[in-house]
Amino acid sequence: MNNNSDPLFTQYADLNFADAKPVAAVPALAQLQAAQGGKSRITMRVDTAVIAAFNLKPGIAHAKAPSSPRNTIG
Repeated sequence: MNNNSDPLFTQYADLNFADAKPVAAVPALAQLQAAQGGKSRITMRVDTAVIAAFNLKPGIAHAKAPSSPRNTIG
C-alpha cells in the first residue's frame, strides 16, 4: 500500500497544518466533540511494517491482544 491508494491523497498532500489549532481552541469543534463523548472508535488496516516501526520506538505503549475473544455469544 502506498499514499496513492488514497483517492484524496493528491488533493490534500500539499496542505500545511503547521498553524492548525487544537479542537479545544475552536469553540464549535469543541462543542461537537463534547457532544460525541470526545472519542470515536475506528477500525483501520495497517501494514505490518508500520506496526513493527511503532513497536521499535521507545516510549510507545505497545498494543496487546485481548485476553479473550470479544465477538462470542455466551
